[in-house]
Amino acid sequence: FITTHFICVSSVDVKRGIHYFPQFRKKHSIIRAAIEWNKFKQTQQCNPFPKKLEPFIFGTVASLKPGKNLFELLQAFEYVHQHNLNTKLEIVGGGTLHASLEQWINDHNLQNSVTLYGWQHDVLPIMKNWHCFSFSSLWEGLPCVVVEARLLKLPVLSYITGGIPDVISDGVNGKLYKQKDWRGLAQGMLTISKDRELYTKLQSYEDDLSNFNDQQMIQQHIELYKELVK
Repeated sequence: FITTHFICVSSVDVKRGIHYFPQFRKKHSIIRAAIEWNKFKQTQQCNPFPKKLEPFIFGTVASLKPGKNLFELLQAFEYVHQHNLNTKLEIVGGGTLHASLEQWINDHNLQNSVTLYGWQHDVLPIMKNWHCFSFSSLWEGLPCVVVEARLLKLPVLSYITGGIPDVISDGVNGKLYKQKDWRGLAQGMLTISKDRELYTKLQSYEDDLSNFNDQQMIQQHIELYKELVK
């Protein structure tokens, strides 16, 4: 009731705002949360499908907290690893669940296949070695790391959470699954780890992610403030 203008990062936020607030439709904008555009754009690459003895590496970036739902991602990966031993999972991030996740990994004898990197100031050197980005979060606006993954040409396999469908289209540049469907996610991960044609198709899609350019985001804020001051 007292807000001059709402800034949303995804179309899901817009729909939610219109549903709850009568005046929202007339006073909102979508301005994407931005990433370090030049840094990731310059590193744009297409990792080839692994050779026979090379591991297929899944990765994710997330705080180790309940909302990121990483135990389901571990369950999915365990299934994948049981059917394709030549797979690995790397998790970048820190948080309160680190010890519990580490214990789960040890209890399931996956310590040689799952790596917990902890907090990292620069995720790019790790991400650029991955083949696929997997995401099991249950609560998001629109996670910037999904955009970063696509700039690195990583197929994205994710739950349908927040604004992720604004960036990822099922069967086009990734695969999407209902929340809590870790078995579906697991099957998708297993399939892409064995299917070179699918991997190449999802990887090579030419995304238009220009709205996530950090300089463009700053300029959009400046223009919005100037308009509101008028």
